[in-house]
Amino acid sequence: GNLCRCTGYRPIIDAARRMGELPKVEFDREAVKQALREIDHDAPLAVSHAGQTFHAPRTLQQLAQLRAALPQARILAGSTDVGLWVTKQMRELGDIIYIGRVEELRTISVHGEMLEIGAGVSLEEAYAEAARHYPEELSELWQRFASLPVRHAGTLGGNVANGSPIGDSMPWLIALGAQILLYSVRGQRVMALEDFYLAYQKSALQADEVVQAVRIPLPQKDVRFRVYKLSKRFDQDISAVCAAFALRMEGDTIREARIAFGGMAATPKRAAQAEALLQGGAWSESQVRAAMAALAQDYAPLSDMRASASYRLRSAQNLLYRYWLETRTEAPLARQDVRAFAVNAA
Repeated sequence: GNLCRCTGYRPIIDAARRMGELPKVEFDREAVKQALREIDHDAPLAVSHAGQTFHAPRTLQQLAQLRAALPQARILAGSTDVGLWVTKQMRELGDIIYIGRVEELRTISVHGEMLEIGAGVSLEEAYAEAARHYPEELSELWQRFASLPVRHAGTLGGNVANGSPIGDSMPWLIALGAQILLYSVRGQRVMALEDFYLAYQKSALQADEVVQAVRIPLPQKDVRFRVYKLSKRFDQDISAVCAAFALRMEGDTIREARIAFGGMAATPKRAAQAEALLQGGAWSESQVRAAMAALAQDYAPLSDMRASASYRLRSAQNLLYRYWLETRTEAPLARQDVRAFAVNAA
């Protein structure tokens, strides 16, 4: 299947019809299988052509050594974004380091109260595991995140490293207090994900580092967590606004407020003013309306083909109010009362 709508469906239909008109070609399937087996050996792969080299290391250490030797090389995982740089922007990628054969990056594990997902784990596997721990909170986003082929090809590490201001993974990860693990020949470095994004298309990743994994806090009883996606289409669409909220409560008092949005700034960004206003106060309608007003100081969104600036700000404020309606202490609204579509976990 096509990964997204970028090609348009007509060329795909035309190609499928044309295949039926071509003569059948016989080939030795066993010989092809054997050739593929010979390619898939344990040694790292390096193929050069026209002054450019494609590297496919097998271990994390090999990857780190390559990264140190070739700091300008392009790190490649699922190619769901980088591939479009070539097909749509006609960009030259130069040397490429492919991480898909590094097994150490394809692991999922639990360490204490943190779920650790390797940078090479597919988006589908990553969201399946995260939704297992947060079924009510993440199942809808999992279903609506891109298309199934994209989720099987793309990786959580690539999505996070890309740092797109309209990416859907970063707001909920930041709201939960996720960490990013970076690796180089110098060793491992751990930092809060929110500190990783410095400016538009600029991160704290050093020239010799790669993303190793993402650590996600597991559910806690005193944390009320929600994530919402607004887009023109229900699924397979880029968000106009993606909002994530996580309040740590003590009774009806907010001990810690974490609010993060995508689509509202040049990077995925927390709402510092709204958080400060909420922290230490009661989770009440007056407090939430004051925080809604404070979002206008936290963000100055842009207008583009997906949404106007005024729509984004108003929607962000309304999503915060919806979050209060769902999580207030008295008479919280049930999910089915606020959802426009019925959603089944994948």
